[in-house]
Amino acid sequence: MDHLVAEVKKEDSVLDETIAFNLVFLLFFTAHETTSQAITLLVKHIFDHPDVLAELTKEHEGIIRSRKNGNKPEVTWEEYKSMTFSHMVINESVRLENIVPGVFSRVPKDVQIKGYTIPAGWLVMAASSVVHFTPEKYGYPLAFNPWLW
Repeated sequence: MDHLVAEVKKEDSVLDETIAFNLVFLLFFTAHETTSQAITLLVKHIFDHPDVLAELTKEHEGIIRSRKNGNKPEVTWEEYKSMTFSHMVINESVRLENIVPGVFSRVPKDVQIKGYTIPAGWLVMAASSVVHFTPEKYGYPLAFNPWLW
């Protein structure tokens, strides 16, 4: 928050109080609204794909078996980093169920893109979900397939 306020106070900053307020509001909104939705969709994907559940179970049971000090409840940093397939499942769920479909930004100065001019002051939207569904990269882009990662 301190960094945001300092940036707004800078003379040459592209941020103003309205943009800063919107960023803070977005942070609270995304943290509250999206976490439960993302977890729900992740559980749905795992439930709908028994092969994914089997692979996750294998990975996590392997971690538990490799522990030297029994059944401690917390996960170590090393164990977390070793969860390769778990990370693949999370990445694929985020790709398919992009909770925030786009990000808005005000154009600070005229921008030329492929022969078009986007005038200063216009509001543009970057839709990251568009690239998440390209068949050239994902084959069957609407299919849940964590092995792509």
